[in-house]
Parts: sequence; C-alpha cells; structure tokens
Amino acid sequence: MNESDIVMRNIKAELIKTAQDMIQKFGYNAFSYRDIANEVGIKSASIHYHFPSKADLGEAVAADYRKKFMGTLKEADEQGKTTSELLILYVSLFKQALIEDNKMCLCGMLSAEISSLPKQIAAETKLFFHENQNWLVSVMLRHVKPSSSAPMTDFKTEAALFVASLEGALIVAKGLGDVDVFNKITEKFLSPYLD
Repeated sequence: MNESDIVMRNIKAELIKTAQDMIQKFGYNAFSYRDIANEVGIKSASIHYHFPSKADLGEAVAADYRKKFMGTLKEADEQGKTTSELLILYVSLFKQALIEDNKMCLCGMLSAEISSLPKQIAAETKLFFHENQNWLVSVMLRHVKPSSSAPMTDFKTEAALFVASLEGALIVAKGLGDVDVFNKITEKFLSPYLD
C-alpha cells in the first residue's frame, strides 16, 4: 500500500465496519482494540485518535447500525409500500446478516450482553428496539381495517413478538446452520400481514 492509498482511506469508517462485523460474529466483549487494529492494518494506539475508548467505538457502531437500519425503513415508507411489502423488507434486513457471513443482528448480539455493556452502548441498543417497535406498530396499524369487528390487538406487544421472533429465528437458523429454518419461521408470523 503506498502513501496516497493510506491518505485516501476513511479509517474511522473502517473501524466502525470492522467492529460491527466482530460484534455481529462474536459479541462486544469478545474483541479488543488490538484485534481491530490487526484487521484494519493500523496500530492499536491509532484507534484512540478516533475513539478514545472501546465504549466510544461501540456506541458509534450501534448508532451507525440503528440509523442505517431505520433509514432503510423510512425510505421504504416514503415510497408508499404496502404493509406486506414493508414487513417483507423488515424481515429481509434481519435475514441479510445471516446470509452474509452467518452473522446475527448487531443489536440482538448487544442485547444478549446488555448487563455488561457500557451505559452508552446499552442506551443505543435499547433505542434500536424502541424505534423498531414503534415503526412496526405504525405499519401493523395500517393493516387493520377500520370497519373490522375483530378485537383491537395490543400492537406494541405484537411488534415486540415480531422482533423477538426474528431474533430467535436468527439464533435457531444459525445454530442449525440452516437458513431455510429462518424462512419457515418468518413465513409463519408474516402470513397474517400478507395482502
């Protein structure tokens, strides 16, 4: 690598991407700055220039993931997609991590470690789930017909169940090494919302 290549690199973005990959594969507590430095090809002391502590890096990773995830959903919403199209997209965002490198949802991995996470990372993780739950409630409410005589569903619980099912489907599919298990599980809870 020549000097101009080093100047052109966005080291901060590389650090975030590498840390995200490590968290999704191994968890937050399973890597060090040295691991990231080796992967990126810099000295571990150089990471401190961008992120003074591992907690700062973890917070940046979780915030970046949350913003991109929710940005994708917002963009789809603005395109006027149907409830079923939106929910299929939502499921595909989780499935994408599984298909690409057999990874888990970043915030699902962080949530499993939440009692040992620094406060700012735990807060970002909780915000991810709150924003997801609120988005799902808004999408599910669109599916309800105003003249329906069916009892009003507790959509907040329904949304939490939807997310929990996706996170669980990832764990089971990864544990079995079978993406088709994820597909079968998600088809079951998607079916009531398909047009």
